[in-house]
Amino acid sequence: MVMEEESKNTIKKRKNCVPEPEVQNKKQKLSTFEPVDIQNINDYVVVAYQDGWYPGCVENITASSDTVTVKFLSPSTKPGFFQWPSREDRQIVHKQFVIYRNFVPDRVCSGRQWFIKEHDNIDAIYNNFHATFFC
Repeated sequence: MVMEEESKNTIKKRKNCVPEPEVQNKKQKLSTFEPVDIQNINDYVVVAYQDGWYPGCVENITASSDTVTVKFLSPSTKPGFFQWPSREDRQIVHKQFVIYRNFVPDRVCSGRQWFIKEHDNIDAIYNNFHATFFC
């Protein structure tokens, strides 16, 4: 009997933990975020994950399931610098997590490293996306 009352109170507290204006702001952000239209194979795109954003090259577009196959670059120690990993990192991702496209990384020195000059802009887009969908 006491346990039931405690669990009911806990459920009520959880329901009330998000203030109403915050819920409305989240809905407003969702409606203002424009999904990226992926049109071509071999386009460079940026995919958002909970721990950060990762650039890669589109290898396959599946129209029926709204997914794309992306071969990812791995981040280097310096911001904006990436490299192709020694073991390929290829994943199927849902198009809703593609947050940026239409860029080409610049090859640095021998071609082992690549620089994305748009990385500051991508950081801002990712931070907005992360605050909207992952928090």
